[in-house]
Amino acid sequence: MPFLKFSRDKRGYENYYLFDGKGRPRLLFWFRTPPQVKVGRAPFSADVRAMVEAQNPGVHFDWPRIMATPIPSPDVDRWRERRRVEKAAKRAAREAEAAEAAEAAAEVVAAGEDAPETAAEETEPREDLEAVIEAVEGSATESDDVAAETAPQTSDVSPTPPAGHRRRRRRRRGRRGGGVPGGGVPGGGVPGGSNEV
Repeated sequence: MPFLKFSRDKRGYENYYLFDGKGRPRLLFWFRTPPQVKVGRAPFSADVRAMVEAQNPGVHFDWPRIMATPIPSPDVDRWRERRRVEKAAKRAAREAEAAEAAEAAAEVVAAGEDAPETAAEETEPREDLEAVIEAVEGSATESDDVAAETAPQTSDVSPTPPAGHRRRRRRRRGRRGGGVPGGGVPGGGVPGGSNEV
């Protein structure tokens, strides 16, 4: 015997499923509609019932009992209220994260302002500082002198090309036949022979 199953998704859309109850349930008809629709057709109008009966000739449909299946009241307002609460919770979480990030940034800035004072307290007297500067300048001038002495001197020898570099050669155009009229040997004779006839 066919039976009706009703469900409502999280957006409030209503779904009407008509199943055949013999053996394994088989879906015969499915109707989906937005919630609280005032205009439109009913889930089981006369033409829909005729179409379902024509597609399933061996099934007996008790339409009064099917259409009398109790439908739960719509909970669209509760769904909207639930969405509103979820959005408010997400907004509060984002604001809390932003506040924590701002506090962390303020702590970093405060720690950065205290650092120069502690560094100034730990520095050595001015005489020691001047001695360190002189030592650094002396070592810099010595390194410059050593670099000048060890610098390679220039020469007229052209540098060798890189390992992967190949010099291109130009091809010369020559005359046909070796460039000498008469067959490639001066005088036009046969190579290795005499020019006399």
